[in-house]
Amino acid sequence: MAEDKKEPVAAEKKALECPRCGWKEESRTVPAEADLQEYVRCLLGGKMFKKKYELYGGKVVLVFRACTGKESDHTNRLLLGLAEAGDERSLQETSLKLKMLYMLELLQVGANRTEYQAPAMESLDQVGEEFTRRFGELGELLLRAMAQGLMMFLDLQQLLVAEGLDGNFWRSAGLRSLSGPSATA
Repeated sequence: MAEDKKEPVAAEKKALECPRCGWKEESRTVPAEADLQEYVRCLLGGKMFKKKYELYGGKVVLVFRACTGKESDHTNRLLLGLAEAGDERSLQETSLKLKMLYMLELLQVGANRTEYQAPAMESLDQVGEEFTRRFGELGELLLRAMAQGLMMFLDLQQLLVAEGLDGNFWRSAGLRSLSGPSATA
């Protein structure tokens, strides 16, 4: 798991130049090198990518993990009815709750540490019930901080996937491609 220092190194905007043709891209957001390396380790090792976020000077700690393919498929099936009904607000709210239930692995507030497992849910009704059971006693500010942490994690995942589509991505892991180690590494 990528361990963050006191101040997490976030994704940043960088001006990039193509090493082959010299074309300059004004800027794009790229993930931190430590996150790239951890992501590659997880991909190659068959493990779930995890990220730790320390908020409020380390007083609140959140650990999120990527969903499994099975969890993603299940989430999509549960949300399909809301999407077909065109209820955008309920869709967004339920999607956020589902992702929080599946992806939040650890919440630590001060000395109070709670670890979570992905729940087994068969209906949308169970999503609200499980969310309330787990998080109903938490204050609104903490719930907002958790939601912000989740959004940062989801954004990071998108950046990591986009970087993986770039041929230069695998060089950071000492690989020329997915086929094997670089001859010069």
